[in-house]
Amino acid sequence: FFQAADGIRALVRSRGLGDVYKRQMLGYTKAMLGYTKVMLGYTKAMLGYKNEMLVYKKEMLGLTEAL
Repeated sequence: FFQAADGIRALVRSRGLGDVYKRQMLGYTKAMLGYTKVMLGYTKAMLGYKNEMLVYKKEMLGLTEAL
């Protein structure tokens, strides 16, 4: 209970460690989701780069075959 200056007591609910833990885990989850999105972006970029290199390689092979 909380004892106010006027003498009236009010019930104050404690948040407790469970709420703190849940908020902390939510923060970690959001951080990991952000990290996953970044890594997915890097993966897509690398796949695009790989495709460009394959096209370049095919072009080079085509040029060398013509010689």
